[in-house]
Amino acid sequence: LEQLANFVDGVRRCAAIGIFYETKATERIVLMIETASRKGNDAEARDRLRLEVRRALTEAGYPVDEICLMPRGAMSLTTSGKVRRRECRETYLRRTLRGQAEICRSSR
Repeated sequence: LEQLANFVDGVRRCAAIGIFYETKATERIVLMIETASRKGNDAEARDRLRLEVRRALTEAGYPVDEICLMPRGAMSLTTSGKVRRRECRETYLRRTLRGQAEICRSSR
């Protein structure tokens, strides 16, 4: 998922995370994406990027439940430059609990 999303123009880096929902006894796949540009982060540009990523993943047979966009520099990295997926997951959960998940769009 991450490698496919990274091929889309406008994606700087990304992390795929799974979120388990006890009430539904199911897991949702969330793709956290850090945008490549500091410019063009208006709602239309974000929606266009989200749709391009979703199309690329769906065409390859990998649908995701949500795509969350983050501004450049917002994704936590290790000292060696790898994405800290656990922190991405915690960020997603904090924003969802606070009702700040406007950066995310569900496919359903």
